[in-house]
Amino acid sequence: LYLTNGELIYKKQLMRDELEVQIQTREAQQQVCMETLNPDARMYAQEKKELLRQQEEVDAEIGNLASQQNLYLEWFGPTERYLAIMDKPYVHPKDELEKRNAERAGKITEYKALMAAPADEEDLEIEEQL
Repeated sequence: LYLTNGELIYKKQLMRDELEVQIQTREAQQQVCMETLNPDARMYAQEKKELLRQQEEVDAEIGNLASQQNLYLEWFGPTERYLAIMDKPYVHPKDELEKRNAERAGKITEYKALMAAPADEEDLEIEEQL
C-alpha cells in the first residue's frame, strides 16, 4: 500500500506542478489582454480561477495521501522490528519509493531532452523526401 500510495502522491505532485505552469501562463495571458484592452482578459481570468480551484483540490488530495503514508509506515513498524530481530535483509518501503521516484524523474528528464533535441540528419532527410 505504501508504494502504491507513494506513486499516486508522485503523480499528483506532477499534476500540481503542471497546474502551476498553466496558472502562470493564464495570468500572463490575462495581463497582456488587459494591457491591450482585449476582451479575452475575462476568459483568461475565469480559466485561471478554475485552475486555482483544481490546484486546491490536488493539494487537499496530496495532504490526505501523505497522512495515509504516515499511517502505512506505522503499520510497517512491527514487520520491520520482526525482520530486524530475525536478521532478515529487506529494503524499507520508504527507500524503495525514493528509488522508484528517482528513476521516474530520470525517465521524464530523458523524454523531455529527447523531445527538445534537434532532429537528426536522417530525420531531416526523411522529411525532405516527403
